[in-house]
This record gives sequence, C-alpha cells and structure tokens, in this order.
Amino acid sequence: VATRGHMTTGTGSSQPAGIVTRSTLGVTGATSTVGVFTADNLIDLRYSVNGVYTAQPGNAFMMNSTAMANARKLKASGTGEYLFAPGLNGNVDTLLGFPVYINDSVASPALSAKSVIFGHIPSYFIREVNGIDVAVSDDFAFDYSVRTFRVTLRTDGDLIDQTGAVKH
Repeated sequence: VATRGHMTTGTGSSQPAGIVTRSTLGVTGATSTVGVFTADNLIDLRYSVNGVYTAQPGNAFMMNSTAMANARKLKASGTGEYLFAPGLNGNVDTLLGFPVYINDSVASPALSAKSVIFGHIPSYFIREVNGIDVAVSDDFAFDYSVRTFRVTLRTDGDLIDQTGAVKH
C-alpha cells in the first residue's frame, strides 16, 4: 500500500522512490547545534539547486511541522526581519520568497536527517499503474447480507532528474 509517506521517503524497492530519498545533497546542517538548521543553511540550500530549475515555476520548500516551527523563527542577520512570510487570504506561506509546504512524512531536524528539501517539485512524478481495479464480493460477509467492495489503485513515483532538481 503506497502512502504519502512512501511518496516522500519510499525506498524504491517494493514501494515508490520518495522525493526526499531521491533528493541530492545541497547543504550540510550546522554540526554544533544538534541538527537544527540556520538561516544561512536555508539560503545555501536554495542556491544549491540548479538555476535551470529555479528559473521555472514550481520551486518550493518542504518540511515537517517541527522544522516549520524552526523556520518561522529564523531572522535575517542585521535587520532582524523574519525569513518566513505567512500566507494571508488563501495565499501560501513563503520562505525566502518561495512557497513552503508541510509534509509530516519528512524527517524532523536532527543530525544527518534530511529535514528540509527545496527544489522543482514538479520534477517528481507520480504514475498510475493499470488504472483503478474494483472488485465486488457478495460472499465475503454473506452472514450479514453485506456486499463488500475492494478498490485498488497502484501507483509509483520517482524524481525524474536526480542531478539537481531537488536537494536536501
């Protein structure tokens, strides 16, 4: 059963290859702070992605709720302005001018954790395999006069360009 978690961190072996799994190294975290990222780390991550991708629409940050709380507190040195801008009136939240999405399947900030990704999110493709299969059974729960339905949808996913479209 593929879940959003598999599309995020799947191994690629009997489950989809997750976007975080297939992302490439963009920047290493601060080693002196138990894995908590800094504003400079996020700026470095943003500029580590190939400019061909950042010139296209569809670039965004993705992180879990814990990382988002950390990101919301980051301020620019000197000015003290927050790097995070909350989305108002139906607009998305932004970080360094790019949309930022919460996905709680992404790891929490920790040493060696891939806790933040940035890049061209549309470069991750989700593929539907063989359409939707619907099976009906009158026999499964016949003692209760219940008709049982089973719906199966097989999907797969992979980051098409693993050379610089999405980094962690």
